[in-house]
Amino acid sequence: NVRVIQVEGSSPDAVETQSDVRLSFYSSLTSPRELRLPSDSKSVLLETENGETIWLANSSLISSAVVKGGAPTTVLRKRPRLILDVKSADSNKSVNLYLTYLTRQVSWAPQYRIVLKDEENLEIEQSAIIINDWRDFSEASTCLYSGFPQITLQNSISPMAPGVDLSAFLSSLNVRNGRQAANSAFATQMVMNNAPPSYSAPRNSLPELENEDPGEGGVDIFAQDVGVRSLKKGERTLLTVDRKQTPYRRFIRWDVINTRDINGRIGNPATNLDSNTYGMTVSGTNLQNSSFTEPWDILAFRNPFPFPFTTGPASVFTPDRFLAQNSLFWCNPGEETILPITKSLGLRVNSTEVEHDFIKEPNQNMAPGGIQKLDVQHPVFRSVRKDLWGQTIQLRGAYFRVSVIDSTIELKNLRNEETEVEICRQFRGIEILDSFEGFEESPEIVRLNESITTDYRASFNPLSETSWTITLKPMEEKVLKFSYQVLIAQ
Repeated sequence: NVRVIQVEGSSPDAVETQSDVRLSFYSSLTSPRELRLPSDSKSVLLETENGETIWLANSSLISSAVVKGGAPTTVLRKRPRLILDVKSADSNKSVNLYLTYLTRQVSWAPQYRIVLKDEENLEIEQSAIIINDWRDFSEASTCLYSGFPQITLQNSISPMAPGVDLSAFLSSLNVRNGRQAANSAFATQMVMNNAPPSYSAPRNSLPELENEDPGEGGVDIFAQDVGVRSLKKGERTLLTVDRKQTPYRRFIRWDVINTRDINGRIGNPATNLDSNTYGMTVSGTNLQNSSFTEPWDILAFRNPFPFPFTTGPASVFTPDRFLAQNSLFWCNPGEETILPITKSLGLRVNSTEVEHDFIKEPNQNMAPGGIQKLDVQHPVFRSVRKDLWGQTIQLRGAYFRVSVIDSTIELKNLRNEETEVEICRQFRGIEILDSFEGFEESPEIVRLNESITTDYRASFNPLSETSWTITLKPMEEKVLKFSYQVLIAQ
């Protein structure tokens, strides 16, 4: 714990005035054994020619030292080495050894350039930026990984590393990896490359895969070989991974979100029980990022590459101008994805809901009497009951009004071209099949939450979704109507 330096001089006074050594404090000691320095002490002992010692509390105060007899020609240092004991049956035969380990600070970021060649086909190019903040490497085989690999010990250092003792290694294993990863650039890179889309297709229109070959490594982890690369520390390089053409379609997407909770009351959908990953409603409160609550111009196409799209920015161009930029999310080979381009300002839309007033228009099928007490097995839970419309019923001690909601959707195309509009409509209740007006055919209704909830209220107020596509000519208007039954808690 003590470093001894030989300094020219014959006495402590000579050392103090020596121009090559600057001291702010010293003390004469009769014996170095009297020192009791901590293991991490930076103090040093200065020994004069006559054998006296001087303790210097702060070694950083030494500006220079003169070595008697000149500087040595050879300097010996201790350096840690990994020794591999290899025994070969043939002593004359060479043996190749490969050392594999995980390290940080070499990462990559994808980006996409999409050019609309004409009204039917586009060209998409994936580029990759490789960033080297690690160290120089030369002629290294390089693969770009897509996926979300679990590296739970990314912040632990191997006990084979110099200076790592067993207690430090075991301590690193006990630290929650999620808390560590949240502050690491490596984890940020993984999340960026694997972010799921903040919107999804309607539940009843999931695309089929044209190319079901998962490629090398499977559909969840994919390694794209980009050849041999050399990079110095701090350098980054941009390379083209692949470029292909594929058909596309362009349309307007509009999501009409559910506004009622499981009790049938109007409320904030972000705080309702509907905030699950069904259709267009995604967990979270920022509904503007979870669904297309306003009409959006959408680009839809299938992944033409033999590898997945990795989440990254995508810029869209026509052959002669820029159109938009947005995020392209993970998409398997052959799977269809959508890329929002811009809000559609040329389509006027309006959605309204009105509770049917049975006081002004009495229900001819209404059963006489007051409040009816029903059990949970009553058919009202899973069917339309016209005889109960406008009445109050009692279920498990709670009171509900059997109501009908009249829903109206209005659209007007202000564009000077024919426009395809895809509408996705969510509601909580049971649709009335003979109420659909303005549709070429009755849309299919999908129940979204009956199979995952045990709440009896979800039986008579199920979260439902329907979607349909219509084509509007320039300046054409269209009105769509339908009604659904809902039990509203009193």
